[in-house]
Amino acid sequence: MDDENFSRKEECLSSILSLAMECTRESPGERINIREVVSKLLKIRVNYLANMAATRERNKNVLARQQPID
Repeated sequence: MDDENFSRKEECLSSILSLAMECTRESPGERINIREVVSKLLKIRVNYLANMAATRERNKNVLARQQPID
């Protein structure tokens, strides 16, 4: 479970760092514009939150199956 969360966080951080590299290109003409930055950041956020919610739901289902039935 923890490995899956780590992987999701690592993927999110990698996306953010990749975007940062696009923002810091030497030539201003090669840099990504701010509208694209915001759009990409929002997509990264939505993707991360959706992945974390799915992970929580899977974990909850696994735990529910592990509990003994009285």
